[in-house]
Amino acid sequence: AVVPAIDSVRWLGISQALERDGVAATWRRHGDQPLFPMIVRGSDWFIRVVVGETPHQGALAVQIAAAVPLVLAVVPVYLLTLHWLGRQAALAGGLLFCLLPEVARLGAEGLADSTHLFFYCMALWCLVEYCSPVNHWKTGWLLAGGASLGLAALACAQALLVMPAVCLGLGLLQTRRLWRQPWMKLTLSLGAFTLALAIVLLPYLITTRALTPERAWKRLAGWHDTATVAELNIASAHQRTVPTTTEFEGKLPDGSAMRFPRKEAAKSSRFHGHV
Repeated sequence: AVVPAIDSVRWLGISQALERDGVAATWRRHGDQPLFPMIVRGSDWFIRVVVGETPHQGALAVQIAAAVPLVLAVVPVYLLTLHWLGRQAALAGGLLFCLLPEVARLGAEGLADSTHLFFYCMALWCLVEYCSPVNHWKTGWLLAGGASLGLAALACAQALLVMPAVCLGLGLLQTRRLWRQPWMKLTLSLGAFTLALAIVLLPYLITTRALTPERAWKRLAGWHDTATVAELNIASAHQRTVPTTTEFEGKLPDGSAMRFPRKEAAKSSRFHGHV
């Protein structure tokens, strides 16, 4: 992609609000996951320090913020494949991962999916290492896995689906004698996993005052109300437009109506298809 995706404009607007209004005020007003805009803010600061102010600084900031985690994501992909198929297959799989067009686009389009992908793969790698006979159920791997999963959830809410999968998977392993571990050891390991997850997520929930189960779930899932929607439609750093609930209609050359219907929800995990 030559230019960032449309969704990246919103990430840039939120990152500018972080600098203008502060972290706490921005996250209480916006419902999106917070990690990627903060990375964009850091990327923008880095560009200003190294290069100075440039006309395309915003577009470059979101692309750098998306490209760096995408480049790093090949490391857990390689380590996961190394456990499964060996060194040569892991090297080939890592190269294939780097060359996949759909993966490469995530960096150029400036989307949060690359950040989510990196931390999600890191969490999976830690879980595989925990179950490895070499490490013999070392709790430290679940601590690292919980922290990685928490960071992935702060980039994309779908990462939370790993939590029930981990509990179910470890429970099923208890039915196999070869993989069985003492129940106390399993309880402590799951406690460590939950603790690491909470250490990452709780500061965000406390900052946004989402302390009840319902509000915490809506906040982590990235739910938006109408007021939040208006804040996400950013025309400039200091000017916002109010979204309309009606479809835009124009005229085609043959006189028929031109319609731009609501974007299909399956196309975007953020904001149910709205920009």
